[in-house]
Amino acid sequence: DGRSDRHVEVMLTRANGEAFVAQVSISTFDTSTGTVSTAIVRDVSEEKEVESALRAAQEALERAVDTSDIGLLLLDQDLRMFRVNQTAMAMLGHVSSDLVGRSIMDIIQPNEVDEVRRYMSGLLRHGGNPKSEIRIVGSDQSVRVFATRGMTVFDQSDHPMYLILQLADATERKHEEERQHFEATHDALTGQLNRTGFLESIGAELADGVAVLSIDLDRFQRVNDALGRTTGDAFLVAIGDRIARLLRPRDAVARIGGDEFGVLFADVRDEETANRL
Repeated sequence: DGRSDRHVEVMLTRANGEAFVAQVSISTFDTSTGTVSTAIVRDVSEEKEVESALRAAQEALERAVDTSDIGLLLLDQDLRMFRVNQTAMAMLGHVSSDLVGRSIMDIIQPNEVDEVRRYMSGLLRHGGNPKSEIRIVGSDQSVRVFATRGMTVFDQSDHPMYLILQLADATERKHEEERQHFEATHDALTGQLNRTGFLESIGAELADGVAVLSIDLDRFQRVNDALGRTTGDAFLVAIGDRIARLLRPRDAVARIGGDEFGVLFADVRDEETANRL
């Protein structure tokens, strides 16, 4: 239609001598009498100041991320990593080129991907600063546990821009907790569940129906008396192992007394099934 538009930014001076940034929109179009140009001048000083402040804040944040002794990951709205500091790389056992541009889901332990995705998507939608634990697969395929704290950065319109994920290696603490729990719920001699662990297992399976069998070893004391305590202990270990080999994956055996074992049959919904087992 013979019209052209262009936009330029220039420095102008107000009547009081103050300089300001202006955006000039120039439109040129042809008429029957010749070419006509119009110019619209808009003061964009405040916008430029805001842009400059945001840029400075972003640069300061990036410097803080890079130099922090806390592991930090910056994730975009698709949960892709676009910045990973040196501390995080050392923790994860990956170099920057292994991580930047990839989804964090690529390095999450596979059986936790759905749960972690829900956690991080919730952070992006609602913000907050909640804690969680995630398991990450390192470059050597070892799995480490990380305590995390996430924070969402929003733009001026309150739209989420990206997620800052703070990492703290909790692997050793988690292993120690698991060791203590194992010792509290397992028999030191046989390695099978003890009474506490047996009751925990019953509680965990109760909603799907369970059957419980008690096995008492008659005249076991005679074995100890005749052959000695060492042989008696070996006999108990063998009994526990043999029972365990006969059970289904969700079933469990426990040593619940000196010469008494308990067996938990999971997913038992009727008496006929219990009797058959």
